Amino acid sequence: MKVLKIILNMIRWIIGVTLIFASFGGIIGGDYINALIIMIIGVLCLPIVTNKLFNKNPESSDEFLAFLQSFGTSNKIINSLNFDDKENLIAKVNQEIAKSSKPINDKKKYNIGKEIYKRALQNTLLDLHISEKEISHLEDIVSNFNLNLIDVSNIRKLFCDKAVESLIKKSYDDKILTDEEKSEIFILAEYLNMPKEKVESIRLNVAASLLKTALNEKLSDKRLSPTEETELNEILKNLKIEKDQISTIFPKKSLDELAYAKLLWNLNNGIFTIIPNPPITLRNSEECYFALEAKLLERKTVNKGYSHRTRSISVPVFKDMEYNVSYGRSVPIEEEITITHRGTIYLTNFRIVFLSGSKNFEILFSELLKFNVFSDGIEFILNNENFLMKINEKELELFVMGMSSAIRNFFDENELKNSAMKEIENNETFIGL
Repeated sequence: MKVLKIILNMIRWIIGVTLIFASFGGIIGGDYINALIIMIIGVLCLPIVTNKLFNKNPESSDEFLAFLQSFGTSNKIINSLNFDDKENLIAKVNQEIAKSSKPINDKKKYNIGKEIYKRALQNTLLDLHISEKEISHLEDIVSNFNLNLIDVSNIRKLFCDKAVESLIKKSYDDKILTDEEKSEIFILAEYLNMPKEKVESIRLNVAASLLKTALNEKLSDKRLSPTEETELNEILKNLKIEKDQISTIFPKKSLDELAYAKLLWNLNNGIFTIIPNPPITLRNSEECYFALEAKLLERKTVNKGYSHRTRSISVPVFKDMEYNVSYGRSVPIEEEITITHRGTIYLTNFRIVFLSGSKNFEILFSELLKFNVFSDGIEFILNNENFLMKINEKELELFVMGMSSAIRNFFDENELKNSAMKEIENNETFIGL
């Protein structure tokens, strides 16, 4: 009999819940009357409702009525509170509970306490700041309603992530995070039970976004000057980012682009890194700046064979007799081909040198008339000959810029280089080469 009753109750629960959900479809469709009827039938199918309504035990009936009435009572009490008046909030709550004309049992009082704590915390976090006094008021609510730590922790989790992230973003509005602002962030996070590691992760994400924006502005001309490096170091300090954290914030590709921009600025201003012990014989005071893989494209005319051409002449000797004389010559067949010589091109402060296993050359800056730059190579033009080189696109940009500065340094005193050296001396390094 007991098993049958359990099965019957399960069937009633399924039917009741199904009808209640079905009524929502009617409400959405605008058929309010039928939806209301279906909902009432669904509610009456629920065992908990029928047991309370039709139970012959008058005490049970009174308990159910009290249960329904308590919902309205709780909302009335909570809605009557002024959560800005933190000093008198608990006294007001206790007063409203005491004078309530409807019964409020301990469980309901506990639920009222949870809702009050939730709304009080929400109100406190409106300005994204929590003071010691506000924390004390919140703890008084916990104590007054004897809220357990699990429920309190779950309520804090509702606001934790959004509140901490919003405070961090607000603190970075002026792109500067002070020690006081950083302390406030961790005080709020600690109260909301957010681990320090997670707080720091959120903070670094916000700071990294600002740093990336600053970097993009600095690299708009694809150059990174010493002055801009100093400015970036200052931005790091303002954002509270340590230098050793840069590699965790930016991928290697971004750091390589940054170093490349610095190298371009150096080369454009005649500042070179000297290659020690290069595989070429250096002259007095000569320094090697570049050693790049390159291809020399040599145009050459070759003989592919001969074309034979003949002509003949007929000379009359007697009647009905002629003497034929033939002559001809061989014409060579020529074809222009391109021979590729793989090797290494070197740039020094005096000359350009190319070394390969099959063909070498050197060009003194004083002998170079001009050079033509293409998308994948460069042509050197001298008095009596030209050299056409093929170089990787990115390395070509570096080589051309470096060569232009080296030639400028060779012929001029070059105030640009002197000015650049002073700028390097007076500024800080942000990234190495």
